[in-house]
Amino acid sequence: MKRKIIFLLTLILILSSCTYFQVRDAYKTAEKGDYTKSLYSLLEILKNDPNDRRTLDAFELIYPEGERSYYNNIERTKDRDIEGYTKALLNLLRVQETYYALPEASKNQIAIIKPPFEEQTSIKRETSDSFYKIGNNFLATNYEDKLRKFGFYSEAKKYNVDNRKDILNKYNESRKNAEGRFNLEISRSRVNDQFFSRFRTAVQNDIKSYPLFSVNRERANLDLKIDLENFKYIPPTVQMFSGIDSYFETRTRTVIKRVVVEEVVNGQIVEKVKYVPVQEEYEVEIFYRYERYVKTTVAEYGLSYILSEKKGNREIASDSKTIRYVDEVAWTRYCPLRILPRDMYRFPVSEPERFVMRKNEMINKVLDIGTSEINNQLEKLDSNRIIGW
Repeated sequence: MKRKIIFLLTLILILSSCTYFQVRDAYKTAEKGDYTKSLYSLLEILKNDPNDRRTLDAFELIYPEGERSYYNNIERTKDRDIEGYTKALLNLLRVQETYYALPEASKNQIAIIKPPFEEQTSIKRETSDSFYKIGNNFLATNYEDKLRKFGFYSEAKKYNVDNRKDILNKYNESRKNAEGRFNLEISRSRVNDQFFSRFRTAVQNDIKSYPLFSVNRERANLDLKIDLENFKYIPPTVQMFSGIDSYFETRTRTVIKRVVVEEVVNGQIVEKVKYVPVQEEYEVEIFYRYERYVKTTVAEYGLSYILSEKKGNREIASDSKTIRYVDEVAWTRYCPLRILPRDMYRFPVSEPERFVMRKNEMINKVLDIGTSEINNQLEKLDSNRIIGW
């Protein structure tokens, strides 16, 4: 039995220290039809260990299945479903690229027919043309649509192996149409100059960090109106809660106990009573007072914003909320209720006073929360240009 347990533990250690679980997950992913993700995970293993036999076997099995599946999807969707057709082309391209990315040592140990390089070029050419057609057919009725249209032409440009001028022209044209030029207006009420200036600078920098966004009031096609109001900083305040608690302590004491013993006197058993000292344990409930201190500081302000398209004043996003950051610390002190001679008390160790953030740190925190709210909307808007197929 002992040998069996040792064997099982050894097996678990071996499996956990190698690629067993990663390969197992790759099989499961492939069973769900996501061959690209499955092969990407196997590729990462082989980059670190080109000779891992378990991973090589998995790659050798999954790769042909994925390639065959996406070939079938291409045939099934061609001339019927341009988006489905383009996705199938992309997946086939990605599957074949995993093979090209393998280390040479791995390629030499697997029986996979190398995809012809000319076929890769042909797939890229067809993928680029499909994205180009999707972009041409996509009707951009608002600014988010313009970003989406630019996303399609960006993908077309990415796979434009022939450097087609019509694709490049559409890419440049759609990029210009997708530029977001912000008219940034920030108002305030009961907000100090320094906080207001820092908030405005942070928002301006966030806008400029996106490839298609800029602050340009004169040529603006987007309005971002922000209102800050009622900035408050509440200095640290302390609340104290007190009470009485107790614990039990085991002690020992010497007591005289009556003991009956038997003795032999003149050949007869006689019972005699003796009084002897005996060590005895007993419990004592010790009461003590505790004082619980809670120190709190708060910084807050009101934030309202409206992000809209200038043309038609179409609203894209808006919200109104209180931005608040609370810093709180707590500590406890203990003391006995009474002290008796020769009594020994053991209490929980009292904690030292703790300190909350300083005012400048609190302002930084609450400023970051507010600007992150605005940046989340910018990121959401920008995400329209990303074609995540």
